[in-house]
Amino acid sequence: MEVGRRPRRSGVRRALLPALAVALAASALPLPPASAATEDEPVLSLTLASATGVVAPGADLVVSGTVTNLGTAATGTGTVTVGLTAQDAERAEIQAGLSDPASVESRPVATLALPSLPAGASAPVALTVPAADVSAALSRADWGALLLTGRAELGGTPVAHSSSGFVWSDGDAPAPLRVVTIVPFTTPGDTEGLLDAETLNAYLSADGVLRAKLDAVRGTPAAIALDPRILASIRALGTDAPPSAVIWLADLRAAGNVIFPLSYADSDLSLQRAAGAPAVLSPGSFESSLDPDDFAAGAVAEATPPSTAPPAAPTPSPSPTEGAGTLPTAEDLLRWDYTFGDVAWPTTVRPGDLPFLTAAGYTRALVPSSSLADPPSPLPATATIEGSSALIVDSVLSDAVSEAAAATSEAAGRAAFGDATALLAATADEADTETTVIVGMDRGWPSSTASTAAALAALRALPWAAPAALDAVTGTGPDLAIRGDQPADPRVPAASLLIQDDAAIGQFASVLERPELLTGRERLRLLAVLSAQWLEFPQAWQTAANDLHARFDAILHSVTITQTSLLVLSPDIDVPVYVQNDLDFPVRIVLTGRPSNARLLVENAEAVIDPGTSQRVGLPARSIANGRVTLAVTASSPTGIPVGDTAFITVDVQAEWEAVGTAVVIGLVAALFGFGLWRSIRRRRRASRTAE
Repeated sequence: MEVGRRPRRSGVRRALLPALAVALAASALPLPPASAATEDEPVLSLTLASATGVVAPGADLVVSGTVTNLGTAATGTGTVTVGLTAQDAERAEIQAGLSDPASVESRPVATLALPSLPAGASAPVALTVPAADVSAALSRADWGALLLTGRAELGGTPVAHSSSGFVWSDGDAPAPLRVVTIVPFTTPGDTEGLLDAETLNAYLSADGVLRAKLDAVRGTPAAIALDPRILASIRALGTDAPPSAVIWLADLRAAGNVIFPLSYADSDLSLQRAAGAPAVLSPGSFESSLDPDDFAAGAVAEATPPSTAPPAAPTPSPSPTEGAGTLPTAEDLLRWDYTFGDVAWPTTVRPGDLPFLTAAGYTRALVPSSSLADPPSPLPATATIEGSSALIVDSVLSDAVSEAAAATSEAAGRAAFGDATALLAATADEADTETTVIVGMDRGWPSSTASTAAALAALRALPWAAPAALDAVTGTGPDLAIRGDQPADPRVPAASLLIQDDAAIGQFASVLERPELLTGRERLRLLAVLSAQWLEFPQAWQTAANDLHARFDAILHSVTITQTSLLVLSPDIDVPVYVQNDLDFPVRIVLTGRPSNARLLVENAEAVIDPGTSQRVGLPARSIANGRVTLAVTASSPTGIPVGDTAFITVDVQAEWEAVGTAVVIGLVAALFGFGLWRSIRRRRRASRTAE
């Protein structure tokens, strides 16, 4: 089961950034919300964008965008009014204006006629504000971030508002911020612990999302947060790995970027702790998930090709490959020359999470600013939280950049990047020299990667933003706190059940000669279902969690006793017990019988049950007296772990019938022998009398 592309989030816009422009501009919020509108009410969505990005004195302001009828009926004609805020604003004011466009006070600078729109139709918005009108509206503004506003009216009634950020470059820009960008390399939510060849080829081929991401960031200061499942999945296919995956892996090795690992399958670290995991869960053995035929000619070759991108670090030597016929170990599948491996990146952080991560060996954690209580402005890049070192990710800025990088339309892309541009400018205006901000790109599967490279390049080109590397961020920073008012995670009850199942399977697997064959395979599935990639798909996740719980429950009940009743006619017997093994591994069990009374004495028996079979196991027993006995038979592993449910076998003991039967047979034999002897004597006597 795989989750598709994530839907558009309500709080941030997705869009397309023109390849060579530094895109700035607009966000839009329909008024009233579509869900609250009646069937005949006009519901419009308005998006505006500045075509030039940075607005300079003496230059015209070119505005473009779209207006869409989200209602079920056609609209009448109307107008779109464009306005500008009069003064440069602090970052908090920019954020507030982007969140609530209707509340922004601005000076109108242009009005455009709006045609009638059928239901579901869109119309382009394009107008030019003369330089004189722009300068008049911004006469009190200095260099800094401002807002471009839009208001759509029908019949004189406002029905939609929009706001977007832009930079008024009247004067000198502040010293540039150091901007660290982290790009996650993940895959959509999936219930399998390893990705198959077809899936990998779709993600890593020329048109694949992960191919586009790598091409967008390699050779740049951007850091790569890599899901180790991608590495393991490529190598687990051996010589059956698609060529696109082999090339991608080689290009990643040659990229020279800072690379650090996410948790396997991007499993949600905060969810693990909330669900009661005793420690951060990690993968175990991969052996039972591998096909030996894929390694008959050896493992996948991982040569390092020449790189056209300028290396940011020495290129590692080619990785060794396993010999023909040798299955790779977990270490072989997961190895990588990471820049560092001690940084955790949870999607959200709750009180108690950071000590949990520290206990697992993480020395630092990337903490989203949305998880902080009373975050300072500007945000520090580092902090101390709950006694642990933290790297603070700017959540609002990260959302805007992520929307621009995953844009599906030109107007919305400009709008998202315009917000990011204004936020960066406002932050730079308030911050001290050499302040660092951290941008963490969206972890979800993007709707599009057509604008990813252009958006990241435009971010690096801003005069007030200097690209920086993650490994250059050091220091402890101020003491901060995690919000305690975050809503409860609705996934916790189901996740808690899965983690309990995982622990139970760990004990149950002692019936195998090599328990890791079972526990390793099922742990991979657990990590896949606990992935943060399911966050935008709660219903699909609940289905996946329920299905996995059903699978785990079936495993825990895969070894069963099927015998129900038995008639015993001998004092010394092997009570036949039939054991069913539904696993695809042989199991070694110990059978123990507890009789309900003293009529039967029972000893333990040990047996190996082949996979997928039902086998007869003799349970040594001796009858003491006749009567009915209920025999409670339990199976356990050689280490004493109970396996399956107790079976109750009804035993009818009639052992004395054996003695009675023997006596009867002996009596019959003696009678027959006596009768034959009598007949022989009688014949001889007759023959003697006849002879006389």
